[in-house]
Amino acid sequence: MFYKDSFDTIRLNLRPFRQTDISSFLEIVRDSEVTKYFGNLATTTDAYDFFETILHQNTNYDRCFAVIEKSSKQIIGYINFYSYPPNSVLIEYITKKEFRNRGYAKETLSGLLNYIKVYMPHISSAIFQVHKDNVVSQKILTDFGATKREFDKNNFEFSISI
Repeated sequence: MFYKDSFDTIRLNLRPFRQTDISSFLEIVRDSEVTKYFGNLATTTDAYDFFETILHQNTNYDRCFAVIEKSSKQIIGYINFYSYPPNSVLIEYITKKEFRNRGYAKETLSGLLNYIKVYMPHISSAIFQVHKDNVVSQKILTDFGATKREFDKNNFEFSISI
């Protein structure tokens, strides 16, 4: 099956990262407030290694999209997903702090769920592992009708039917 490389929402363009996006990516992941629930990007080397991974991640069921605000053409975050058996994807997303509280995370998530529904009809659910202190993401996912369960001592797991 053919998977579209990029897609738009009302205010955003989502496309694969490019090598030229490295400075924007580093700006996002170097902010400890933005990545406090994400982990493992403590050093610049870790961030470069992760960026190299996502540059080559766009395979059948694993994708990472740069989230770009159309009006400013600025990368404001990213959203990625991985194959997660059975017939699910595990989704992670980050939005730069200066772009929070504007509905961008919801718009990004809605766009990605529609993308999955159209291009990956065999996927039946989206899974999110959210730190228990990350009440903003919990609220966003609850607004999408996600079900919540205990995952481990630090995280909840949310599931959205697609």
